Amino acid sequence: MVKYLSIPMSGTNQGSRLLKIQNLIMCETDSPTSTVINFAGPNTFIKATITHSAMTANDHALRIAITDAMAEAMATSYTKSSYDLDLTGVNAASGSQVTISNIVLT
Repeated sequence: MVKYLSIPMSGTNQGSRLLKIQNLIMCETDSPTSTVINFAGPNTFIKATITHSAMTANDHALRIAITDAMAEAMATSYTKSSYDLDLTGVNAASGSQVTISNIVLT
């Protein structure tokens, strides 16, 4: 069963976006404002770059939240195909809860 991570987006009328989490290779903090998830594609790698509010240097809380959510999603029943990413407790450098503004697949 294919699993998806439901990622809450900031901004007017953005709601959440679904990210397919099959063939995961690695999730890493790319910069204070981006987290990258690499997947194995049919002929090449697929990279999902998640743009978010600025985190403090060397803060990996968002990467950890994403990785944990993907692991939990894979452990759920096959009848539950989507799993919500919970950002509670993941704070930006400003002290407010981190927000995700964009996801780009390349």
